[in-house]
This record gives sequence, structure tokens and C-alpha cells, in this order.
Amino acid sequence: MRKIIISLLFLFALSAEAQTNLPPASTSETADLHAQLSVLEAQLATRESFEDKILGTVYWALGVIVTLGVALLGFGWFGNFKAYERDKKAIHDELAAMIALKISEIEKSNARVISNAVKTAVDNELRGLQDQIRTLRISSIDREIEMWQSRDVQTNVLRSICDAIEIAVVQDEGSDGYWTGRNLDKMNICLDSLKSSSVKPDSNLVARATSSIESTRRWHAVVANRLLTKLQNLDE
Repeated sequence: MRKIIISLLFLFALSAEAQTNLPPASTSETADLHAQLSVLEAQLATRESFEDKILGTVYWALGVIVTLGVALLGFGWFGNFKAYERDKKAIHDELAAMIALKISEIEKSNARVISNAVKTAVDNELRGLQDQIRTLRISSIDREIEMWQSRDVQTNVLRSICDAIEIAVVQDEGSDGYWTGRNLDKMNICLDSLKSSSVKPDSNLVARATSSIESTRRWHAVVANRLLTKLQNLDE
């Protein structure tokens, strides 16, 4: 848009210069031309100022999102399971509320002037950042899984895998199911370890694992059926 306006001003200037070879225009015509040029210059300045404000707001929001995303990653190393879930939900709610509030403020104050292109760009940036946050969460859970495996606490390994699958299902929307597939592989190893272990998952954890496996059927139906069979045969 800025390039179009600058081009129009340039053409307008060339036109004005060409007219210097013609008979002099009347004073009123000259005044009108100057007035039109002033209006165009004012409109260009207003547009540039508005775009700078929008970009500043977007960069601020992106900075907040990245900061909170890094903070979310750090929380994965602290606290027990219940405290971790509570903190995760609180940060998620705070992040969602902050984004919703900022978007609402932008829409209310600039509803008549924000172009569809700017809205689309902001939406794409937010989606990209949400994907990055989910990827960071999955990486954090991977480290939790490794920690519980090193301590041979297979029930906690299974619980963490269920956490990862819930995020992976969202992350794999519209894709080939990479994130869900890699976590199903980890669950397969975990179920084999639980089969030979004296400690078995309780009914609640079994139900949650069943639900997690079922949610991956759209990508991995065959693997899901095999894992469900293993899960059902843990007590045999």
C-alpha cells in the first residue's frame, strides 16, 4: 500500500512538472493542486504512523509470548506432578487471556482502519508461535520421560507420554502424524517394560492411556490397535 501511494505521488509530481511548459494555470487551479498534494501527503503520513503503531503492538505481543513460552519450558523441571499441572494451566490461561485482551484492544481501537492483510499476518504469526510453544512443551515432556525412565518409574513414564500425546494430537492437525507417531513408539516401549514390572498402572491411568491411544487412530490405526491390546493384557 505504501509503495502504491508513493508511486501516485511521483506520477503526480511528474504531471505537475510537465504542466510547467503549458500556459500558466489560474491561481485557483494551482491552489487546488497544492491542496490535493497536501492531502495525499497527510494521508501517507497517517498511514505510515498507523502501520508503525500496529507493528509496535505486534512486536510487543510476540515478545510477551516468547518470554512466557521460555518460562513455561523452565517450569517443566520443577515441582511434583500436581503442582506442575496447576502451574501449566495457570500460565496457559494467563497467556490466552493476554493474547485475547491485546487482540481485543487492537480490534476495538482500529476496527475501521486495520486491513485484512495485517489481520492475516498477525493470525499467522500467532499460529506459528503457538506451534513453537507446543513443540517446546513436547521437548520438555521428553526430558521428563527420560528422567522417569532413568529411575525406572514406568507408571510416570506412561503418564508423561499421555501428556505428550495430548499436545501432539493438536500439533499434528493437517499433517502426517509425526509427533503422535514418535510418542506411540515410546508408549510401546513403556508397555513392554510395564508387562515385566511388578508395578502396574491403576485403572485411571489405564483409562487415560486408552483415550490417548484412541485419539491417534486417524494417523496410526494399526499401531493404535496393537498398543490397546498390549494395554489390556498388562495384568496377564
